[in-house]
Amino acid sequence: ELFPAGPQGANMPFIGREDLLGQLADALPASLEGRAWVVQLIGEPGAGKTELARRWIRGIDEKRRAYLHAEGFSERLAPAWRTFDLVVRQLVRSRRKHLEAMPTELRAAVARFVPDLLNNEGNAPSEDERLLLLGVRWLLSDELRPTLVFLDDLQWIDAPSLGLILELLRKPPPRGLLLVVTQRDTEQHATDLTRLQELMRRERSGITVEVPPLSHDNISELAARLGASDSDPAW
Repeated sequence: ELFPAGPQGANMPFIGREDLLGQLADALPASLEGRAWVVQLIGEPGAGKTELARRWIRGIDEKRRAYLHAEGFSERLAPAWRTFDLVVRQLVRSRRKHLEAMPTELRAAVARFVPDLLNNEGNAPSEDERLLLLGVRWLLSDELRPTLVFLDDLQWIDAPSLGLILELLRKPPPRGLLLVVTQRDTEQHATDLTRLQELMRRERSGITVEVPPLSHDNISELAARLGASDSDPAW
């Protein structure tokens, strides 16, 4: 599977977020067949958005392995396509048989996007964006399962990657798409994210959850379970 079996923080105590896990679980549609659903976690740096997302994803898929997984993240001042470059590379490496069955023109578009992996040269030119979208959708499609894509630090996403995400949300893989994103609310966005929020609102296709900082009691409990004191300067 693409999603790591043991993500960072798996052995850390999980405190003060149980209600948010329940909120996310209650909001998830019973079926994603032919549709997209977005889970948007927003909060300040260090609030625990990434770990909350990972815990929830493991919780809904730990036993059933019901989703095809892919993961990426955004970087400050990242070049165009960087966010989805990471996702596509995971899919190309892990879905070789699926890639071999891809129509030639779609495979060529993906090859131009990741030439070092598919023995081609050049970058994905703008005129190939439609074919690239179709190729990515092909890689994200599974005959039996919906697809789950987790993108961390969406506030730094580059514009082309965001455009690709919006198109995938408008026309998701046949079995459905679950997009989980984290986003800081304290920084200026590298790309205008209002289009994503408008799409979620218009299509009623997602949930936005604010992740507040841990309370003093939560921090005290966490410190105690880690064998430290909340009076320690480190806390």
